[in-house]
Amino acid sequence: MTPLLAVVALMSAFGSSFQYGYNISVINAPAPYMQDFYNRTYFNRNGVPMDSGFQTLLWSLTVSMYPLGGFFGSLMVWPLANNCGRKGALLINNVFSITAAILLGTSELAKSFEVIIFSRIIVGIYAGVASNVVPMFLGELAPKNLRGAVGVVPQLFISIGIFVAQILGLDIILGNAEGWPILLGLTGIPSLIQLLTLPLFPESPRYLLIQKGDEEKARQALQKLRGCENVDDEMEEMRQEERSEKERHFSVFSLCTFRGLRWQLVSITVMMMGQQLSGINGVFYYADRIFQSAGVDSNTVQYVTVSIGAINVVMTLLAVFIVESLGRRILLLAGFGLCCASCAVITLALNLQNTASWMSYISIMCVVVYIIGHAIGASPIPFVMITEMFMQSSRPAAFMVGGSVHWLCNFTVGLVFLYMEAGLGPYSFLIFCAICLATILYVFFVVPETKNKTFMEINRIMCRNNKKMTPLLALVALISAFGSSFQYGYNISVINAPAPYMQDFYNRTYFNRNGVPMDSGFQTLLWSLTVSMYPLGGFFGSLMVWPLANNCGRKGALLINNVFSITAAILLGTSELAKSFEVIIFSRIIVGIYAGVAFNVVPMFLEELAPKNLRGAVGVVPQLFIPIGIFAAQILGLDIILGNAEGWPILLGLTGIPSLIQLLTLPLFPESPRYLLIQKGDEEKARQALQKLRGCENVDDEMEEMRQEQRSEKERHFSVFSLCTFRGLRWQLVSITVMMMGQQLSGINGVFYYADRIFQSAGVDSNTVQYVTVSIGAINVVMTLLAVSIVESLGRRILLLAGFGLCCASCAVITLALNLQNTASWMSYISIMCVVVYIIGHAIGASPIPFVMITEMFMQSSRPAAFMVGGSVHWLCNFTVGLVFLYMEAGLGPYSFLIFCAICLATILYVFFVVPETKNKTFMEINRIMCRNNKVGVLEDKEQLEDFNTAPGEQAEKNESFQQHDTVNQRSVWPSSDAFRDLFSRTKMLIHGFILFFIQTFCKLPTAGVSK
Repeated sequence: MTPLLAVVALMSAFGSSFQYGYNISVINAPAPYMQDFYNRTYFNRNGVPMDSGFQTLLWSLTVSMYPLGGFFGSLMVWPLANNCGRKGALLINNVFSITAAILLGTSELAKSFEVIIFSRIIVGIYAGVASNVVPMFLGELAPKNLRGAVGVVPQLFISIGIFVAQILGLDIILGNAEGWPILLGLTGIPSLIQLLTLPLFPESPRYLLIQKGDEEKARQALQKLRGCENVDDEMEEMRQEERSEKERHFSVFSLCTFRGLRWQLVSITVMMMGQQLSGINGVFYYADRIFQSAGVDSNTVQYVTVSIGAINVVMTLLAVFIVESLGRRILLLAGFGLCCASCAVITLALNLQNTASWMSYISIMCVVVYIIGHAIGASPIPFVMITEMFMQSSRPAAFMVGGSVHWLCNFTVGLVFLYMEAGLGPYSFLIFCAICLATILYVFFVVPETKNKTFMEINRIMCRNNKKMTPLLALVALISAFGSSFQYGYNISVINAPAPYMQDFYNRTYFNRNGVPMDSGFQTLLWSLTVSMYPLGGFFGSLMVWPLANNCGRKGALLINNVFSITAAILLGTSELAKSFEVIIFSRIIVGIYAGVAFNVVPMFLEELAPKNLRGAVGVVPQLFIPIGIFAAQILGLDIILGNAEGWPILLGLTGIPSLIQLLTLPLFPESPRYLLIQKGDEEKARQALQKLRGCENVDDEMEEMRQEQRSEKERHFSVFSLCTFRGLRWQLVSITVMMMGQQLSGINGVFYYADRIFQSAGVDSNTVQYVTVSIGAINVVMTLLAVSIVESLGRRILLLAGFGLCCASCAVITLALNLQNTASWMSYISIMCVVVYIIGHAIGASPIPFVMITEMFMQSSRPAAFMVGGSVHWLCNFTVGLVFLYMEAGLGPYSFLIFCAICLATILYVFFVVPETKNKTFMEINRIMCRNNKVGVLEDKEQLEDFNTAPGEQAEKNESFQQHDTVNQRSVWPSSDAFRDLFSRTKMLIHGFILFFIQTFCKLPTAGVSK
């Protein structure tokens, strides 16, 4: 660390980053005086007082124009940093700050609040440019062993800017009626100092060498910064980077479409979203209320807020000193971990502070811990990672993307949080907790450590993750999942919110027809039919999968299937005009058929398109869009949107829009190459489709792997009957049946049934429960999104075992908590925690992975029939649980969760002992693994699959050779058949023992109300 490097870092950060923090906080303290100025100005112009609604609008604009300007500033980063250099961009940027400072300082004299609002946009543009260019500039100036420490300096000055604004904004200094224009105008002083001093310092050597090609100036700049003549090693490392770039210049579009930087781009997006959506706004919003509830006088709260600012500065300063010793990953994980824990505890503390006075002090502790966590990791490290993850040519565009995400999330939280707080209250922190947890898991499994590595070394590490995900494949996955799987989730949830209005429509229609009110029993029957026709239609749709997928292709089946959805949408949307509840019930069958087909064909289609190293991630995308559909239906079903007497027909009819989009766009994308080659025998079309999907001409390896599968299939076409009777696929069929039954019988319906009751027992108002349900839907979406990110790193088995394990543990604990909640009030919060943990478990494993396994366990000829069987089991179990659960709940109450616990445990044992890991294996490799368990063999020379028990005579000799071949393989991979049979028998006895124990236990329970 040379004096020149230190001075450049301090001057750049003080002249730019300081003002970002200063302008975040500067309008908080003088807000009453500024709003009074708005009122006086309006009155002087119009002669009438300003309407309170208009005043709120003006103040909202004053606040929100700053992050909106920051977004526009981020869009300027790429052209400025590339064309003017890093130092040049900062110098030009000072014009915005100085202009805004003059306007803000003279706004009162000009008697114009419009000037203030306009100036907030300008200073926002300044902050948007500065927040991205400064860390880029300093990261390129620093040596690799100091890059983290120097990269955190801008974030330190942001914290100092917030702190200085809080100090100067005190009533006794400038936060008063006379001083607020001066307070706003001071923002220009650091820019003026930077404008005068920064030209004295060198430009980024990397920019001079790699982008300008001026090796002499680059060497001179590096010698000044290092304080020595010998800089050959760093010059050589920069030359290597220059050669690797090959004069490539990335625009934002080329960056977003370039496969080699995919995971870098995803990583900075996740970290930036985690940084802004992790609850920092919510913590500051609640801070004053928390301090006052702890007994702090309202006049003293501003001084306590200043002390929080001081803690923020001190902890960011600590991050500067420890980032090079602990590394980036540790600080990210620790920072988001502290934020996650604080959000969880603060939810509990805020709800209990009226019952226990000391809970207020727990809340204060949570605020302090949260600020510490955000200051050491969540806030400073993401900008350091952008500099380190990208090379010279792509770095400006990367900062433009990362900065845009940062400012857009900032702007969005500012708009949305007050509505979240009004609807959810302290429970809004559970959403922040889930976002922090998702960010932690992503960082843990995806983001590498970059400490003390050159940019070239980091680039090599990241390149290993960027394999074969092309924009076309991503687009096909999104269009297919949105147009099909989204509607499965949407139609599960869409009738929940408007149920009272729909039932009232049933009553009115019946009365208008018959002149008498509808009998309550008949009304219950009609509503039961409305609900249950959807899974029944799903079952019928599953029966159509095999003929549709085989005869029309995967893409063709999806296109034909849209007819059902659009027809149902038209009928549902016009049902009120037609005055017919029969139309609604009939439409629920039709849309159920649509969901049954889509639910099976989409994962089959996408996993046949994906390369083996992305098959799991792409296969989970349909399962991601199912909770997104549920979440969208919950949002649109709120009373204030469409969940009311006028809006429910529109709410039901919206289901056709995704199908219409898919019907128009899906024909533009290729059919499954496996279907074209193996089932249609069209090698040329299969190669063309594969080349489009992979974005390259050389697809020989994948074509050969498909030909091997084609030869092994020997033109065999499985019907459902032949699939069920063929011994060679016995364990595959049993496995998907067990996983599908486990998925639907694991208690998900019970958890959602009890959720509202659990939240109300914890003190949530009955009118607010719908918002809490929406937050649970958000957690479901976030955790399924996480499953997409980690399925290829952890594998399928781990996620299945972890998912069912969390569900099992949650069901066990929730049984205890529900029975004890009348004896201990805090048991309600244990129940809430169990609901959240259950949703997490189901979202990461139990829900998405079984459908991935169906595609991977079966070959091309048997896959449609396998999906037909698996889908039928899924929908039948769904239908059965819907019929049986209310009777279970009436007879057993909370003890019904013990049955779900036992089912989850049985599924865990089966997966542990039987289901193999399929990650990163070809379909042929998976088939060979399963053949060893089915006592069949694969002859490598003919790629031929045979059943040992079907052929007499000559075939018996072949069977013997198969058995010998199989025995060799069994010893290396699976236990011997006798040992396996004994182990399975013991497991079955264990499960029988559990079931017998539960039956004996339940027989002794009181069953009041069952006889009725």
